Amino acid sequence: MIMIGESIMENIENSERIVVREAFIIPAFKVVLSQFLLGNIYFLLITFYGLESIIGNMILFNALEGLQILLSVFIFLGWYHRSYEISMEEIEVNSGLILQKTSSYSLEHLESVTFKKTFSGLMFNYGDVKVSLHYGTDSKIIHIKNVKDPARYAKFLNQKLKNGGTKKSIF
Repeated sequence: MIMIGESIMENIENSERIVVREAFIIPAFKVVLSQFLLGNIYFLLITFYGLESIIGNMILFNALEGLQILLSVFIFLGWYHRSYEISMEEIEVNSGLILQKTSSYSLEHLESVTFKKTFSGLMFNYGDVKVSLHYGTDSKIIHIKNVKDPARYAKFLNQKLKNGGTKKSIF
């Protein structure tokens, strides 16, 4: 299995997979935002209830910090357990923190691949890849959200589409 980081990806062979996860800036932003919101809740509770007792302030502060730690762990584990594994033959979608689910989609049915970046995605080089698969009369769309360098994945999958399943890799 190959993890994708800052380095250039190696060639994909039959037995190897690329593990794709949401860009780390997204869960990091969620943690910072939750810290900001819980800090504001603390401030509002202190102001509203007029807690002047040091013990009362400490209990409230520690309760909210404990909630922040649990929330941060939940955000991280949710990020860690949501991944896409891309091989030459298929895309596997893994999700679920408690009830883990894996779905496999054959790339033989690949119809189109597109990607898009938002304004913040342009700044931090992340975006979404949309993979369309066609199964006779049925079709499936896989949204790979908030991945680092989405153009690279789209280029690989489009190359796969153009080559009609050959093992040539662009990485």
